[in-house]
Amino acid sequence: MVRRRAVRRRGARRLARPARVAPSLCAPQRRQGLTPPPPPRQAGPMDPLDRLDATIRSRRDADAGTSYVASLFAKGRPKIAQKVGEEATETVIAALAEPDKLASEAADLVFHLLVLLADAGLSLDDVRAELARREGVSGHVEKASR
Repeated sequence: MVRRRAVRRRGARRLARPARVAPSLCAPQRRQGLTPPPPPRQAGPMDPLDRLDATIRSRRDADAGTSYVASLFAKGRPKIAQKVGEEATETVIAALAEPDKLASEAADLVFHLLVLLADAGLSLDDVRAELARREGVSGHVEKASR
């Protein structure tokens, strides 16, 4: 908690605002203080997202008539991207109008995003690496660097 010091201005007493810290300096301070670093990934049972990613990749060449994943791959990247957009829209609607459905819609969005990543030859590890690269960098600074 930041303490404010009392100052007088034109006869009235008010609290001074603490000095602002540049955004790029905030992340390392948060990392060391309030927000603990994420635990290291350990060998053993796979994370549910890793299992889902593996399942999606294993069904890529399955029969499109019996596998929804295979049918998405068969329709191509434009259709997969369209599904990601549809699921993103449904997630936004749930967040604003039906919060009880938000987790379910978010799961649909993540599923279709994993299909899109697999189609592009990317994986969750590529996303993790990108997030790790951005860690500790202000969002404004990171966006300006693109």
